[in-house]
Amino acid sequence: MLATSVARAATSQRLARRLAPLACRRTFSSQEAQQAPREAAAAAAKLEVKPEVRQRNAITALLLLGFVGGVYYTAISKMKEKDDLSDAIEGEMKQQQQTSKKA
Repeated sequence: MLATSVARAATSQRLARRLAPLACRRTFSSQEAQQAPREAAAAAAKLEVKPEVRQRNAITALLLLGFVGGVYYTAISKMKEKDDLSDAIEGEMKQQQQTSKKA
């Protein structure tokens, strides 16, 4: 029993050391460091993000959204400008009408 609690504490401490360099404002208490690794991972998932990192993420998201929107708009507008399939169908129908009138 003691060996398992020591192993859990060591695993939690390793996880805390690995997460320390991340952009966060929260630190683990000694009680949290002794929790099971699964609980420590769940606590680590609740870490807050610094405002600078959140701002960079928001800017990146807006840039990506603008790029994808631009590509979508360009593709749709080009498809509306030149609809080759409908032109081909209309041309074929005209040819069929002309050949039926000649006959």
